[in-house]
Amino acid sequence: MSNLKHKILLLRGLVNGEFAHAGPMYVCVDITRRCNLRCTGCVSHGSGEKRYIPGDYSVMDIPLPLVKRLSRELQGMGTRMVSLSGEGEPLLHKQLFQIITAFKQAGMHVTLFTNGTLLSGETTTALFNSGLDILKVSLWGNSSEEYGSYHKGTEPSSFTEILESLSTISRLKGEMGIKNPGVFINHIIARNTYVNIGMKVDLAYKTGCNGVLFHPFASWGSETSAEELAPKQITELYADLVRVKGRMDSLSLDHNIGETLLKYRLGKSAWRVLVCSLATQPGIRPASGSTGPSCRAPDVTI
Repeated sequence: MSNLKHKILLLRGLVNGEFAHAGPMYVCVDITRRCNLRCTGCVSHGSGEKRYIPGDYSVMDIPLPLVKRLSRELQGMGTRMVSLSGEGEPLLHKQLFQIITAFKQAGMHVTLFTNGTLLSGETTTALFNSGLDILKVSLWGNSSEEYGSYHKGTEPSSFTEILESLSTISRLKGEMGIKNPGVFINHIIARNTYVNIGMKVDLAYKTGCNGVLFHPFASWGSETSAEELAPKQITELYADLVRVKGRMDSLSLDHNIGETLLKYRLGKSAWRVLVCSLATQPGIRPASGSTGPSCRAPDVTI
């Protein structure tokens, strides 16, 4: 009932357009500017021209006191979903697990985005103990060679190590009799990754993941425009996604193929009518048309 009331208040504010009657349904919190990879297409850490988000770069990580204050304020506004992502790799934040715990204690559903390279055994145990709800791992390519081509300077073995970590998490969840965190592979659809997308489904199934989430590559400049799909390739991809959807449904793997197909139909104007896919969770949808602010740590020094 409280969730319904929150949605009604949000709708009232959207209709009025002048005053917010409720806080955001979700927020995306950028917790660090540091990263251990140089991924193709990354605005902040890619191999080409950097396009930094404005802010105070003397502060690289969000301070834990700020997170605790933020969690209390969001709780008071009725926010129930938090997504931890941003410019850098969240697992590099030394107080990541305290951050997750702080949001969980405030009643939040917490999602963590990671490149997966730091998912060690000790880290996995800490993730379980923190109460994390969803773990999303970005995995470009379907082999060590493809992975290495998108992550310059990365050891080819990283691809295999990430898959082993995903398998370990799934195994431990089974042994412990727990469901969380739900684990999803994020597949970025680019010029060299749109073919053989069924192989990513195989990887998810073999490692015991809950599903695969597909995201069209969004170019941010001339250096990355070559990664976007041509119209003919989008047509080919569309047919492949329809086929893959049937297979994933038969394997009981979660996905966002319906949303992905809609994004391609709408083209580059999709962001105007769709809620941010970063915070969209399988089975949990923000109110239609709702928006939420992004709270970035580095702009505030405490």
